[in-house]
Amino acid sequence: MNLKTIRKLIDPDLQVVEGLIRESLKSKVDLTQMIGEYVVSSGGKRIRAMLCILSARSLNYQGIAHHLLAAIIEIIHTATLLHDDVVDASNLRRGNPSANAIYGNMASVLCGDFLYSKAFQLMVDLGNIEILGELAQTSNTLAEGEMLQLKSCHNPNLTTDEYFAIIRQKTGGLFEASCKIPTLLEPSFTSWSKNLTNYGRNIGFAFQIIDDALDYTSESKTMGKNPGDDLAEGKMTLPLIYALQKASKADQTLIRKAIETGDISQFEKVKALIDETSALHYTYEQAQNYVKEAKKNIQNLPESPYKKALTDLADMVIQRNH
Repeated sequence: MNLKTIRKLIDPDLQVVEGLIRESLKSKVDLTQMIGEYVVSSGGKRIRAMLCILSARSLNYQGIAHHLLAAIIEIIHTATLLHDDVVDASNLRRGNPSANAIYGNMASVLCGDFLYSKAFQLMVDLGNIEILGELAQTSNTLAEGEMLQLKSCHNPNLTTDEYFAIIRQKTGGLFEASCKIPTLLEPSFTSWSKNLTNYGRNIGFAFQIIDDALDYTSESKTMGKNPGDDLAEGKMTLPLIYALQKASKADQTLIRKAIETGDISQFEKVKALIDETSALHYTYEQAQNYVKEAKKNIQNLPESPYKKALTDLADMVIQRNH
């Protein structure tokens, strides 16, 4: 299956989810609704919502609560994007001007807050205290992950273990929750909780690793953001960590200074060093290992088109160019 085929498989579910997301954006304050609709309409792939739907369907769930779960996940994700772009001072998101570039930082942060609160209102409407607790913990984990990343910026001494600790919370948490919370919908599903939780976590790791690699391989038109943004923000991602370990002392000094100062003028030199040290090959290899683990995690799920879609979606994480 390709992404188009997977979307077609769950298209009725995705349409319901999209309607729930749009409904949640309604606000008495026009600016809030305007910003929310702008971000939601900016071309997101809805990967997290798809994971949530596919996880529920792979367990042969016959209800409708998974629609609300998927919408909640996407609303939380949208809120994080609004906050992230302000923190990172980004002016491009999915190939379009970011919300903060158009509406300003204060309005973007406040709209993000509105969406977070809306997500929790929907959780209460769902009436499942276990899912509420899981998503509350996930939101907390996301915030801590962002703080860890902020703390690590401009630190060329960041270790591989510290890098993975950051992406486990910053990205992996929401992927993990997307796949886990459907197992909380019915008592008979809980035996699959560990399988789908681990699948989601491993997909989240692979997704972020590839995202970090794309910053040194893609163009802004393809990637939807400016190449070199991570370097400009002083982020030590996996390609840089590996390149720093393998480079000569002189080149290590160049990389360290670029990270410490966020010197985007050194981007091409740093990119060349990443190529010379085979850092991208190493990075993709690590992502592939996580995808392999993800597929192992769900190999015992009952055979169905939804299980096949989850398996194929894992491979697409590696193949994507944006």
